[in-house]
Amino acid sequence: MKWRLRIRGSTGDRYALPLALGLACGRMGCIAAGCCAGCVRASGDWWKAFALRCNDGAWRFPAPQTEVAFHLLSALLLTLALWRGWLPGRLLSVYLAAYALLRFLLEYVRGNPPVALGLTYYQYLALVLLTLALSAFWRHRPQPAH
Repeated sequence: MKWRLRIRGSTGDRYALPLALGLACGRMGCIAAGCCAGCVRASGDWWKAFALRCNDGAWRFPAPQTEVAFHLLSALLLTLALWRGWLPGRLLSVYLAAYALLRFLLEYVRGNPPVALGLTYYQYLALVLLTLALSAFWRHRPQPAH
């Protein structure tokens, strides 16, 4: 569509903030529905101090709450970056790379089963997203003046 409308510049910065807010709302829906809960707390878990009692009565890692906090903090930082003009044309890729890293790490405490090489389906998706985001970040780097 950009080609058809003859838009030549980067448009991703316009989508980063609404995406962060939309994903925060989506994870709030997960909390309300009781889905996407993290692993049940065990006595030796490093994260047991963060555990919350979920709808099923079990103490679990607060995976959806962690994502809500991440997306809301990202929305604040994206607002500041847009206002200050930081990283023009690269904000969406920075946000998506950060989210991919968070999601990759969160999978260790979400309780999803590994599918291959000890990684979950979502960790593989996160690696793909991270690769694409870093590629976009690199493609949109400032070019030296000639």
